[in-house]
Order: sequence, then structure tokens, then C-alpha cells
Amino acid sequence: MPRGHRLLAAASLALLLIAFALLAMAWPPAQRYQNLIAVSWGDGTQGKALYGAYVYAEPDGAGVRVTATVYVGRPTLWQSYEHTPIVLGTAADDIEAVARWGHIAWSEQGVTFGTGADARTIPRLDLESHR
Repeated sequence: MPRGHRLLAAASLALLLIAFALLAMAWPPAQRYQNLIAVSWGDGTQGKALYGAYVYAEPDGAGVRVTATVYVGRPTLWQSYEHTPIVLGTAADDIEAVARWGHIAWSEQGVTFGTGADARTIPRLDLESHR
């Protein structure tokens, strides 16, 4: 292959890789991970660490809106199975959001986000509704 063709092929490959990286960063799920404030994995009847509970604090006006999503299995750029996200509430900033909903606890009853009056629980029956 002539030298000019090799340079063109290398430049094309480099541009393709840059485009793929930019696409991955702009992809909506990738954007959500930038707002991630807590993650915890819980066991299910079909396996260990089957459920992933993710808590996000996304900018919303003057503060942040805090949302929880439970994934079944590991989410990827191309595919994920998730339960309907639930809005936990709003907070002034990420620090307050972590203080109120950063603790995730798994039990026989389900998964609980936060403690005290701010706590929200997704019942185990709802978690296992994907079966």
C-alpha cells in the first residue's frame, strides 16, 4: 500500500475513534453517570448482585432533582433493563442530595433509598417483577 494511502487510512481510523468517543460521551445514559451520587448492588432470587440501585442528582432550576433507578444486571452503553425511575425529591445541591438519599439499604422487603423521613422503599415484589 502506498504511503499516502496508509496515512489516509490511519487518519480515517483516528477520526472514527474520536467520533465514537464523542458519541459515547453524549449518549443519554453516559450523561446520567456524570450526575451519579450513589450505587449499590443487591442480590435477587436469580443470582448475586443482580440488581443495581443508582441514585442521580440532576440539575433542576436552582437545585437538583434526585432520582433512583434499579437496573437488572449491569447496564451497558448499548443495552440495559431498568425499572421505572422514581423521583426521590429535590435538594439544594449534590451535598444535600447525598446526605438525604446517598444511603442505599437492601433487605427482604426491598431496597430503601435514604434514611428517616426522606427514605423511599421499592418493595421486593416490584424489584422482581421483571421475571
